[in-house]
Amino acid sequence: MKEDRQSKNFYKQLSFTVEVIDDTPNFFIVDDLVLFQCLQNLVANAIKFTQSGSVNLILKLLGRRADGKLVLAFYVRDTGRGITQSH
Repeated sequence: MKEDRQSKNFYKQLSFTVEVIDDTPNFFIVDDLVLFQCLQNLVANAIKFTQSGSVNLILKLLGRRADGKLVLAFYVRDTGRGITQSH
């Protein structure tokens, strides 16, 4: 069943881009496993509910904390149907 969903998503021919905005550093230290799982879930849901068009992953530096650590934001934007206002 998982393969069927993956096959359907493959044949959608969606455009996928990654955009890094402004002064976001090229390298930073994170818990890569946790970050990967979060981004994988967000992108997978975007692909699942987008029938045509595009899915974009956007990374933006929001600032730095007093201790020098970065504050980053990850956004997933897609051309899917979205969530109805009743939800």
